Amino acid sequence: MLLKQMCLLYFCSVWLSIAQGLSCHSCTLENSNVQCNGQEAVTCNSSLDVCFTEVQRLDFGDSTYTKGCKSEEHCKNLQSLRCDVPRPNKCWTCCNSNLCNINNGWRQQSSKKLILLSLLLIILHQFFT
Repeated sequence: MLLKQMCLLYFCSVWLSIAQGLSCHSCTLENSNVQCNGQEAVTCNSSLDVCFTEVQRLDFGDSTYTKGCKSEEHCKNLQSLRCDVPRPNKCWTCCNSNLCNINNGWRQQSSKKLILLSLLLIILHQFFT
């Protein structure tokens, strides 16, 4: 019975997140990632299907952060400016789950993947105990 409830909960959460549209942290040129995440999140319209984080590195080690919604195509065009490789001026990251752009430019695991992994572990536990 627990297994059925967990499966139902997972599929309902996936369906609701698709039906409601993607939510992303949103800010413009904030001085810290914390300040940026303190702004109200936005719900992306249907043509904007990924969240993004842009980190602009300034003089003396300072940075500014801009976050919001973009199209996946726009993000594909910016793959050469990924934040997981050293860049002198500006970098971008994109992700596609709710509020996934909370980090400061480093990629984050999708929450759906973590839910699926948890569900798989529960199923395995049910079969082997």
